[in-house]
Amino acid sequence: GPEDLLLARFLGVTMGNVLAQPKITFKYLGVPNKIGGRGGVTRFFFLIYGVQFEEELYDFTTDAWPNKKREILASGENPAGSVPIVVFGKKTLTQHIATIRYIALELGL
Repeated sequence: GPEDLLLARFLGVTMGNVLAQPKITFKYLGVPNKIGGRGGVTRFFFLIYGVQFEEELYDFTTDAWPNKKREILASGENPAGSVPIVVFGKKTLTQHIATIRYIALELGL
């Protein structure tokens, strides 16, 4: 959102090739502070560099996460059944550091 763009500008970060980026969907647990865990690293990278993304967050305090995990395993979206999962255009990325490196290279960051 606008506050994320403002943060990136405040930090003096180059925005990269954001206009040409494919659609990005970030799938993770709905943690209270939004930057915790492995997914928090990925989300923070997106925010700092002004990368536009949509979030699909799973509530881990209810049956939502166990049900989604079974769905992720059954569909083969991530054979490990873990998150974060980032869908970058038509590619599904599941390892947070590799995901950050790949997206940084693709967007020229």
